[in-house]
Amino acid sequence: MQGTAQQAIAASLSGDWKTAVSLNNAIIEENNEDVSALNRLANALYCLGEIQTARAAADKVLLIDPSNTIAKKTLEKIEKGGGRKLSSLPQFASAADFIAPPGRSKIIELTRITAIATHLLSGESVVLKPHQHSIAVLNGQMETIGRLPDNISSIIERCLDRGDEYRACVKSISPNRVSVFFRINSPEKVF
Repeated sequence: MQGTAQQAIAASLSGDWKTAVSLNNAIIEENNEDVSALNRLANALYCLGEIQTARAAADKVLLIDPSNTIAKKTLEKIEKGGGRKLSSLPQFASAADFIAPPGRSKIIELTRITAIATHLLSGESVVLKPHQHSIAVLNGQMETIGRLPDNISSIIERCLDRGDEYRACVKSISPNRVSVFFRINSPEKVF
């Protein structure tokens, strides 16, 4: 089942929710108390807009593990957001996008986080939008989710001015924190 779990994770990271549902269901058929598979299933169903089924999977996790924060967060997303339609699914980055020579990738914690951040998913691609003295981080719908710290903004702004390309995606989300993976294609070390 370890290989199936890795395939399920890869399907989720690439936004292939139907495959993620199928693979996680296969894992659950073997072990109906696999909390990780149930959490992945709930998230995939949520992203497909299958709210009632997603809620049932998250509820089952909480029956097995009442303190499971992932299931609680999924239920919170369901209560707040209702669910995503297939046409509005976010773009997801591949883990290979962030393998870079030293000094060209970094995990950055955002500042001035907005309420939009509660609807983000790990792995979701984000966009940078430079302003006069800072850089805003936007989701796929071009809504601001937060800003880069000033010291990082100045470094990245120089790279963008020079024409360097970048990739960025959400690493982790908690109520007051958002971290992003950031990789810049630069001929020299940046960080």
